[in-house]
Amino acid sequence: AICGSPEVDLEELKKRTTCSVGSDHEFYKMFWEVFDGFAHEDRRAFLGFVWGRTRLPVGDHWEQHMTLNIMRNAGDGALPHAATCSFHVDIPHYSTPEIMRDKILYAIHHTRAIDDDHHVEGSLGSEDDWADE
Repeated sequence: AICGSPEVDLEELKKRTTCSVGSDHEFYKMFWEVFDGFAHEDRRAFLGFVWGRTRLPVGDHWEQHMTLNIMRNAGDGALPHAATCSFHVDIPHYSTPEIMRDKILYAIHHTRAIDDDHHVEGSLGSEDDWADE
């Protein structure tokens, strides 16, 4: 499959992921527990949110690995942030797997476009509410 595999292989993605807190940390384990529970459609939507693609490369044809970063100062009310150009996702330090699941699913299914910084469909406020970075 030249365009990649339509199935999101959890073990393959795990092998190609680095985490800011290491693979033994509770955050890393909770993320994979949550991701493992996602439906196939949600896994593909997550890849689109984080990478701008909905399929994983086949075999060893990986251009880059996913980077998973914990946002220690963000809590249960915050949403994940992603940088598709670098296959990087920042996920708040959620208190439970259920909150992590709900917040990730909300983010991946309500983001309008990969280049529409700071705007989530249905969010309160306008672009004028955001300070220039």
